[in-house]
Amino acid sequence: IDTHKHTHMFPRVLRPVLRAARASGIRAVRNPFEPAWAVRATAGASMARVAEVGLLRWLQPVWRKILTEEGFATTHGTIAVVGTGVLNSVTLRRLLQQLPAGTWELVTHPGYNDADLARVRTRLRASREIECEALAVIREFPDIELISFRDLRPPAGLQ
Repeated sequence: IDTHKHTHMFPRVLRPVLRAARASGIRAVRNPFEPAWAVRATAGASMARVAEVGLLRWLQPVWRKILTEEGFATTHGTIAVVGTGVLNSVTLRRLLQQLPAGTWELVTHPGYNDADLARVRTRLRASREIECEALAVIREFPDIELISFRDLRPPAGLQ
């Protein structure tokens, strides 16, 4: 499950979202927190975005505790959150070279500038095709296995 702009990182939002998810049979939640190493590896990120991601990271311990208590699955973290709008092949390669073992989500907004996108108000129009092309870098890392959130499992004993 996910929320717009990752508002489920806030405990007051997270608990009701988890109740709704459980009632709908959903047992995996997006982890909205980007580790500091990934932020540092993302060249060209706006300083405002870097500061925002860093400040919000203080919510992660409580967020993880709630997910563990409720028995939901998630990833070890997310990469390229600060890369929104600036993610290219060079930056993605740098991130994947530093990626520690675990299950990680790569945040991208790839796409093509077609009639459907033209109807949407977004600052990301110019970066869509660049991000789409950058995804080819993943092929350079054969040890990375692409999975779906459907494949995530809650911690042992909480299923």
